[in-house]
Amino acid sequence: MKTLFASVFMKNKEYARALMAGICRECPKINLSEISGAKEAVKSGLNGILLTDADIYGSLVLKKEDIKGVPIREIIKKMASVYFEMTGEIFAACEEGTPALLEFYSHFGGSGVTSIAIAAARVLAASSENKVIYLNLRRYDDYELYIDVDFSQLSSKRKFIYKIKKIPGIFPIDEFIKEDKWGVWYFRPQSGRNSFEYECDNGIIINRLLEYKDISYIVADSYGGCCDSGIQIEVINSRDARKIKTLKKGVTIYNFSKNEADDLHVPEDNES
Repeated sequence: MKTLFASVFMKNKEYARALMAGICRECPKINLSEISGAKEAVKSGLNGILLTDADIYGSLVLKKEDIKGVPIREIIKKMASVYFEMTGEIFAACEEGTPALLEFYSHFGGSGVTSIAIAAARVLAASSENKVIYLNLRRYDDYELYIDVDFSQLSSKRKFIYKIKKIPGIFPIDEFIKEDKWGVWYFRPQSGRNSFEYECDNGIIINRLLEYKDISYIVADSYGGCCDSGIQIEVINSRDARKIKTLKKGVTIYNFSKNEADDLHVPEDNES
């Protein structure tokens, strides 16, 4: 069981201790310590996760304005995202059995984000005891080009949306998903526009799936990045001159890359 180490440096000590108590009560796997001095806080912000209201900045720092009024579980998810950036490891936040959410997204077509998301789901499925769900949140279900699954007996996405809107809590979902030979589970692709993209808020779909204890990972595939509660991984086509900068925290994958740099680069594919 991984332990996430973090520090808290707040001017309001009562708020700091209440915050620490809430986080530790919700997720005992987080080891929190209170820092009393600014110098120690600056050092902590460079070497570990720091929650603070002081003028300390860094990729591992969560400011008070980022967490003020935010539910404890959402704060823990933010910490898990920072932990992923720091270590490259997924921290299963909250109680055991809660699915981890990973989102692969791009801002332009042709980035190869769908193939990377499916490949990541297959890698996760190889070492997961429970289900790994691939969740397409893009306009069209082109993921069927990458898999060999007979979806003819599955119920539609529209029926799934209807049920999550009408039925509170969890209900059996095996009629909606099917497993491929790699151990990844998929919803039935649609020939037209994807209902998960325009007929229902993606947050409603994701939050419902997060309630299922027999799911280990939800691997979302989106345009623009919409799953703020999960670990976000941007995919950029290295052959495309268009580059954008976002304010989102997360990891960037440079696909079709001929270079090596600070982020993750996927080599150019000259065979397929």
